[in-house]
Formats: sequence, C-alpha cells, structure tokens
Amino acid sequence: MEDYRFQLKITRARSSKLGDYTHPFKGKPHRISVNHDLNKYFFLIILVHEIAHLTCYLKYPKNISPHGREWKSEFRTHLRYFTEMNIFPEELNNYLKVYSANPAAAGCTDDKLVKHLRKYDEASDFVHLEELNENQIFKMKNSQRFIKGKKLRKRFLCTEIGTGRRYLISPVAEVISETLF
Repeated sequence: MEDYRFQLKITRARSSKLGDYTHPFKGKPHRISVNHDLNKYFFLIILVHEIAHLTCYLKYPKNISPHGREWKSEFRTHLRYFTEMNIFPEELNNYLKVYSANPAAAGCTDDKLVKHLRKYDEASDFVHLEELNENQIFKMKNSQRFIKGKKLRKRFLCTEIGTGRRYLISPVAEVISETLF
C-alpha cells in the first residue's frame, strides 16, 4: 500500500462484484475496494487482483485489455510474492501456483478457485448449487426461490418459482436447500 499510495475501502457485501479499482482523477488517489464478507484468503486474492489493475494503469496507461496479457502478468507477479511466502494453507498455495499461470478475469468466475477459497469460510447454512440434486428447490441469498435444472456447459438452468423465469446460475453459487428453510 505504501509503494502505490492507494486508498483502500472495505465495503458492504456486493453480489455484483467482490472488489474494484478506480484510477486517480480530480485529485483523488488510486482507489481499491474489497467486500468485507470474504475470508482472509479470498480477501487477499481479490486485493491482489485489484492491485494488478493499479500497476497495469501505471505501466501501460493506454490501450490494454482490462484482463489481458499485461494484467495477467502483473497479477502473476504479485500473487507469486504471497505464494512464495507460504502464507496460504498448503493445498490452496499449490492451487494458486497453478491458477496464476493463466488467471481468470475475475476470481469468482473460476469455479475451482472459488471452491478452494470457500473451504476457509466460517460455517454457514449455504451449500454450492452443484451439490443439490436436479429438480431440488433452493433459495438464493436474496430470498428468491428456484428449481435446479440441467447443467448447460458450465452453469445450471434454473427456474424461479413464482415467475417461471429461467436463469443460468453458477455451480458454485451459495444457496440454501429447501430442506433447511
């Protein structure tokens, strides 16, 4: 933080994103936000992700893809610092070394990474959608109720109870099984 002089904001839980980076403008410094409800390892990965955006902004100020080759290189470099310190549990550390070879644009889109990181969450009533049987009823964090459908490529096609609308939902989405509520 001292090297890059950025403002860190710990935010409320956001379902649309886990963190973000804003470059300096109108006299404001670099700003990074990270959701408060992440476990310490997930928090650090998201922070490193956003710092990689900051260092890309400094090194490549024009015309790069937000999660392109330059960002992947920066992220890999920053993440290596922590994996070499062995601050993560061994299983997670080993996975992060593999993951950093070609990181996903957003940590939450890599199902394997999310599963590894969620192992360190505090106990909760939530399970991953992929753990439920087809046609099982479940509830999302926002209280919407669904029926789990078939898997299409990576996501499950689920039907919202009440409206009949269909949604593609990530297999690692945290849900509450009908039997629990």
